[in-house]
Amino acid sequence: IDRIIIAILALESATWQGTAFNYYYVYYRTLTGGDTTSKLQETAEAENPRDNPQILRLLLILYRFIYGWQDALFAKIDRAITPAQAAEIYRNKQLLTATTAMGLGFQLLLIALLAWIDRIDWAVWLFIGPLNVYWVIIIFIRYRLSHRRVK
Repeated sequence: IDRIIIAILALESATWQGTAFNYYYVYYRTLTGGDTTSKLQETAEAENPRDNPQILRLLLILYRFIYGWQDALFAKIDRAITPAQAAEIYRNKQLLTATTAMGLGFQLLLIALLAWIDRIDWAVWLFIGPLNVYWVIIIFIRYRLSHRRVK
């Protein structure tokens, strides 16, 4: 049972890190007029005419169950730490670059490299430990920078 709990913690950690990465990149793309296919809070309102409505509803239900609550909670955390007057913090490319280490691409690269050296079990501990510390540091830096801009 301990292995199951550790696996769940690692999975939850990885999805939280992915949520942070996705949130900041979608926010950046929204502010800069980039790709509009992703939203901070996904809804079925902007359906593509080619979408199958039943499949879209099913996918939306799955999204809300798996990720939606995390996205909503992360948005609340972000609004609590980032004053409205410091919205330009979302355009900070250095922070966005630092955030990429929390994205799925980096996570998969890490897993592949650890599998290659026959240390896949290390990935679990990296997600639970150092990578969680890393994203908390990024959040703290964002907090400090956004509050410095307000003063």
